[in-house]
Amino acid sequence: MSNSVDRNIVTVGIVDKINTEENKNLQKFLQFQLNSQTRVLLPAERVTEILKIAETEILPIPEMGDRVMGIYSWRTEMLWIIDLRHLFGSAEEMDTSELKRLYLMTIVIEFNGHFLGFCVYEINDILELNCQDMHLECQDLFSEELLPFIAGYFIDRERQLLTLLKLSALFDWQ
Repeated sequence: MSNSVDRNIVTVGIVDKINTEENKNLQKFLQFQLNSQTRVLLPAERVTEILKIAETEILPIPEMGDRVMGIYSWRTEMLWIIDLRHLFGSAEEMDTSELKRLYLMTIVIEFNGHFLGFCVYEINDILELNCQDMHLECQDLFSEELLPFIAGYFIDRERQLLTLLKLSALFDWQ
């Protein structure tokens, strides 16, 4: 009887070790819509806050183009608001009624001690994905304009593409 108890303990220990190894490769990502068809991911640990901002609360900055919506007063600081739809050239795909929404979904991201707010079409949920399932070869899937912003991609259960954005590129674009 004591042998069967010992075997169970060893078996449980092996299962726990396997689960720990699998969990090391799991990472949480915030999933959102860049436009009505494009699903995008950002590392969830970099998300500081998700805001619903009235467009009237964003102070436009002259001659900054469509990519920079302006600045927003956030936690006693000025937060630059970037329209990811314009940055990736997907704003024209949106319904014009969506462009005139009263509130904008904005993801506040921290990277190397700096914060930016990224305006997106819609926020979906948080996914836990195995980083070993990420595909790095993107040249055939994305335009040359987008490639610097893409870290890789995942394929979900419905065979849909989930694009992982490269934070360093988002904070360094010009």
